Amino acid sequence: MLPELNEIKRMRERLGLTQKELAKESNVSQSMIAKIEAEKIVPSYENAKQIFLALDNFTNQKSLKAKDVMKTKIKMINQGDSVKKAISLMKENGISQLPVLNDGKNVGVLSEKDIIDAFNKNIKLNSKTKVEELMDDALPSVSEETPIKLLSDLLDHNQAVLISKSGKIIGIVTKSDLLKSVLK
Repeated sequence: MLPELNEIKRMRERLGLTQKELAKESNVSQSMIAKIEAEKIVPSYENAKQIFLALDNFTNQKSLKAKDVMKTKIKMINQGDSVKKAISLMKENGISQLPVLNDGKNVGVLSEKDIIDAFNKNIKLNSKTKVEELMDDALPSVSEETPIKLLSDLLDHNQAVLISKSGKIIGIVTKSDLLKSVLK
């Protein structure tokens, strides 16, 4: 279902487009767009559809992507490493979670919360306690072209989202990173 016709002008202006630019992208004449916006004519369904598709394309081109907000310096830990090492790494870098790898593959996440939960359950933590004993499920991984809206949805249910390219982890986005991008 298409939006109301009176939305065309508002959407076009919000995107910073001229009628001429919208006309070129939608294959609808500039004069027809002007008449639609002035409510002098009602376009055919096909013309309206082309205009709204063009507006959607411009919206998608202008929206932030994962690559725009990700951090590329990622601290990670192996599942066989000690929890003590993980705690040191978190403390040194001021981070609250670490992606966990096994042979370079994303297999889990260890967070401050996981460590505190183990402590609260009276699980004996010592220098031999391994990350794999406390880690949680793996973080989701998406491509660098993933829209920020999808990242936001994923962060509602996850501590962070890994960004990958050709199967290799190239970045991470946390809730904090997303909030910083909103402030820019």
